[in-house]
Amino acid sequence: MRRGESGRTAFGVGLEYSFPDGTTLIEPDFSYLMAEGRVSTRHVTPWGHAWDVFALSRLVLGGEVPGHRVSTLGGPGTIPTLPLRALRGPELLYAEATYAVPILGMASLGGLDAFVRGSGGSAWGDGDSFALEGAGTAGVAVRLWEFQMETGLAVGSGGEDGARTVWFFDVRVRRSAHPTEMPRPGRGF
Repeated sequence: MRRGESGRTAFGVGLEYSFPDGTTLIEPDFSYLMAEGRVSTRHVTPWGHAWDVFALSRLVLGGEVPGHRVSTLGGPGTIPTLPLRALRGPELLYAEATYAVPILGMASLGGLDAFVRGSGGSAWGDGDSFALEGAGTAGVAVRLWEFQMETGLAVGSGGEDGARTVWFFDVRVRRSAHPTEMPRPGRGF
Protein backbone atom coordinates (compact mmCIF):
# COMPACT_ATOMS: atom_id res chain seq x y z
CA MET A 1 0.00 0.00 0.00
CA ARG A 2 1.16 3.50 -0.80
CA ARG A 3 -0.28 6.38 1.19
CA GLY A 4 0.30 10.03 0.46
CA GLU A 5 -1.14 13.21 1.89
CA SER A 6 -3.88 13.29 -0.73
CA GLY A 7 -4.73 9.64 -1.25
CA ARG A 8 -4.17 5.93 -0.95
CA THR A 9 -3.33 3.14 -3.35
CA ALA A 10 -3.48 -0.58 -2.66
CA PHE A 11 -3.14 -3.75 -4.67
CA GLY A 12 -3.42 -7.44 -4.03
CA VAL A 13 -2.80 -10.71 -5.80
CA GLY A 14 -3.91 -14.18 -4.85
CA LEU A 15 -4.07 -17.80 -5.93
CA GLU A 16 -6.89 -20.16 -5.08
CA TYR A 17 -6.40 -23.89 -5.43
CA SER A 18 -8.87 -26.67 -4.73
CA PHE A 19 -7.22 -29.95 -3.74
CA PRO A 20 -8.58 -33.07 -5.46
CA ASP A 21 -8.26 -35.24 -2.34
CA GLY A 22 -11.46 -37.24 -2.79
CA THR A 23 -13.03 -35.95 0.44
CA THR A 24 -15.23 -33.34 -1.23
CA LEU A 25 -19.00 -33.37 -0.83
CA ILE A 26 -19.39 -31.70 -4.23
CA GLU A 27 -19.78 -34.03 -7.19
CA PRO A 28 -18.03 -34.08 -9.53
CA ASP A 29 -14.76 -33.50 -7.67
CA PHE A 30 -13.74 -29.98 -8.71
CA SER A 31 -10.05 -29.19 -8.74
CA TYR A 32 -8.91 -25.84 -10.09
CA LEU A 33 -6.32 -23.09 -9.88
CA MET A 34 -7.55 -19.49 -10.06
CA ALA A 35 -5.50 -16.28 -9.95
CA GLU A 36 -6.87 -12.92 -8.85
CA GLY A 37 -5.48 -9.40 -8.95
CA ARG A 38 -6.97 -6.13 -7.76
CA VAL A 39 -6.02 -2.51 -7.40
CA SER A 40 -7.80 0.33 -5.62
CA THR A 41 -6.81 3.96 -5.42
CA ARG A 42 -8.46 7.11 -4.07
CA HIS A 43 -7.01 10.57 -4.31
CA VAL A 44 -8.28 14.03 -3.40
CA THR A 45 -7.17 17.02 -5.44
CA PRO A 46 -5.96 20.20 -3.71
CA TRP A 47 -9.31 21.84 -4.58
CA GLY A 48 -11.33 19.05 -2.89
CA HIS A 49 -12.43 16.90 -5.84
CA ALA A 50 -11.89 13.14 -5.54
CA TRP A 51 -11.05 10.44 -8.05
CA ASP A 52 -11.23 6.71 -7.49
CA VAL A 53 -10.06 3.81 -9.64
CA PHE A 54 -10.84 0.15 -8.95
CA ALA A 55 -9.89 -2.87 -11.07
CA LEU A 56 -10.31 -6.61 -10.55
CA SER A 57 -9.34 -9.61 -12.65
CA ARG A 58 -9.83 -13.34 -12.16
CA LEU A 59 -8.36 -15.97 -14.46
CA VAL A 60 -8.68 -19.74 -14.33
CA LEU A 61 -5.23 -21.24 -14.79
CA GLY A 62 -6.41 -24.84 -14.79
CA GLY A 63 -9.19 -27.21 -13.88
CA GLU A 64 -12.95 -26.85 -13.61
CA VAL A 65 -14.41 -24.14 -11.37
CA PRO A 66 -17.58 -25.02 -9.40
CA GLY A 67 -20.71 -22.94 -9.90
CA HIS A 68 -20.45 -21.21 -6.53
CA ARG A 69 -17.07 -19.71 -7.53
CA VAL A 70 -18.18 -17.89 -10.69
CA SER A 71 -18.30 -14.09 -10.94
CA THR A 72 -21.15 -11.93 -12.18
CA LEU A 73 -21.41 -8.42 -13.61
CA GLY A 74 -24.43 -6.28 -14.38
CA GLY A 75 -26.79 -3.95 -12.57
CA PRO A 76 -26.14 -1.09 -10.14
CA GLY A 77 -22.74 -1.33 -8.51
CA THR A 78 -20.99 -2.67 -11.61
CA ILE A 79 -22.34 -1.92 -15.11
CA PRO A 80 -25.78 -0.35 -14.50
CA THR A 81 -27.00 -0.58 -18.12
CA LEU A 82 -26.82 -4.39 -18.04
CA PRO A 83 -29.54 -6.47 -16.41
CA LEU A 84 -28.65 -7.69 -12.91
CA ARG A 85 -25.97 -10.43 -13.12
CA ALA A 86 -26.21 -10.51 -16.94
CA LEU A 87 -22.59 -11.61 -17.36
CA ARG A 88 -21.57 -14.77 -15.54
CA GLY A 89 -18.44 -16.89 -15.68
CA PRO A 90 -15.38 -18.12 -13.81
CA GLU A 91 -13.14 -15.50 -15.45
CA LEU A 92 -13.59 -11.78 -14.86
CA LEU A 93 -12.12 -8.48 -15.92
CA TYR A 94 -13.68 -5.32 -14.44
CA ALA A 95 -12.59 -1.71 -13.97
CA GLU A 96 -14.21 1.56 -12.98
CA ALA A 97 -13.05 5.14 -12.59
CA THR A 98 -15.03 7.85 -10.76
CA TYR A 99 -14.55 11.61 -10.48
CA ALA A 100 -16.57 13.36 -7.76
CA VAL A 101 -17.10 17.06 -7.06
CA PRO A 102 -18.39 17.99 -3.57
CA ILE A 103 -21.45 20.23 -3.54
CA LEU A 104 -22.14 20.31 0.22
CA GLY A 105 -20.48 18.88 3.32
CA MET A 106 -17.05 17.68 4.31
CA ALA A 107 -14.95 14.99 2.61
CA SER A 108 -14.26 13.14 5.89
CA LEU A 109 -17.79 13.11 7.35
CA GLY A 110 -20.22 13.22 4.48
CA GLY A 111 -22.11 15.40 2.12
CA LEU A 112 -23.55 15.67 -1.36
CA ASP A 113 -21.40 15.06 -4.46
CA ALA A 114 -21.93 15.23 -8.19
CA PHE A 115 -20.04 12.44 -9.97
CA VAL A 116 -19.20 10.89 -13.32
CA ARG A 117 -18.11 7.27 -13.66
CA GLY A 118 -16.96 4.97 -16.40
CA SER A 119 -17.17 1.21 -15.84
CA GLY A 120 -16.54 -1.76 -18.04
CA GLY A 121 -15.65 -5.40 -18.08
CA SER A 122 -16.66 -8.94 -18.84
CA ALA A 123 -17.27 -12.27 -17.14
CA TRP A 124 -16.78 -15.32 -19.33
CA GLY A 125 -15.81 -18.97 -19.46
CA ASP A 126 -17.47 -22.35 -19.87
CA GLY A 127 -17.77 -21.82 -23.63
CA ASP A 128 -18.61 -18.11 -23.51
CA SER A 129 -16.09 -15.75 -25.07
CA PHE A 130 -14.81 -12.43 -23.75
CA ALA A 131 -17.27 -9.64 -24.67
CA LEU A 132 -16.47 -6.18 -23.31
CA GLU A 133 -19.47 -4.25 -21.96
CA GLY A 134 -19.40 -0.76 -20.49
CA ALA A 135 -21.31 2.28 -19.28
CA GLY A 136 -20.85 5.96 -18.55
CA THR A 137 -22.71 7.32 -15.53
CA ALA A 138 -23.50 10.78 -14.16
CA GLY A 139 -25.39 11.49 -10.97
CA VAL A 140 -25.42 12.65 -7.38
CA ALA A 141 -24.28 10.82 -4.27
CA VAL A 142 -25.10 11.34 -0.62
CA ARG A 143 -22.12 10.29 1.53
CA LEU A 144 -22.11 9.45 5.22
CA TRP A 145 -18.72 8.15 6.39
CA GLU A 146 -18.07 5.05 4.26
CA PHE A 147 -21.68 4.66 3.09
CA GLN A 148 -22.94 6.20 -0.11
CA MET A 149 -26.37 6.44 -1.78
CA GLU A 150 -26.24 7.20 -5.49
CA THR A 151 -28.78 8.04 -8.13
CA GLY A 152 -28.18 9.01 -11.71
CA LEU A 153 -28.38 8.27 -15.39
CA ALA A 154 -26.26 5.59 -17.08
CA VAL A 155 -25.69 5.22 -20.81
CA GLY A 156 -23.93 2.23 -22.31
CA SER A 157 -24.10 -1.28 -23.62
CA GLY A 158 -27.11 -3.34 -22.63
CA GLY A 159 -25.89 -6.79 -23.61
CA GLU A 160 -28.03 -8.40 -26.29
CA ASP A 161 -30.42 -5.41 -26.17
CA GLY A 162 -27.81 -3.07 -27.67
CA ALA A 163 -27.29 0.42 -26.25
CA ARG A 164 -29.37 1.34 -23.19
CA THR A 165 -30.05 4.37 -21.02
CA VAL A 166 -31.24 3.68 -17.48
CA TRP A 167 -31.99 5.65 -14.33
CA PHE A 168 -30.53 3.90 -11.28
CA PHE A 169 -30.40 4.02 -7.49
CA ASP A 170 -27.63 2.28 -5.55
CA VAL A 171 -26.52 2.02 -1.93
CA ARG A 172 -22.91 1.00 -1.47
CA VAL A 173 -20.04 0.95 0.92
CA ARG A 174 -17.33 2.94 -0.76
CA ARG A 175 -14.40 0.76 -1.80
CA SER A 176 -11.48 1.34 0.45
CA ALA A 177 -7.82 1.60 -0.43
CA HIS A 178 -6.86 -0.06 2.86
CA PRO A 179 -5.61 -3.62 2.13
CA THR A 180 -6.91 -4.80 5.51
CA GLU A 181 -10.38 -3.51 4.60
CA MET A 182 -10.43 -4.92 1.05
CA PRO A 183 -12.15 -8.30 0.66
CA ARG A 184 -9.70 -11.19 0.55
CA PRO A 185 -8.93 -12.47 -2.96
CA GLY A 186 -11.57 -14.96 -4.00
CA ARG A 187 -14.26 -13.46 -1.76
CA GLY A 188 -16.91 -10.86 -2.47
CA PHE A 189 -17.56 -8.87 -5.59
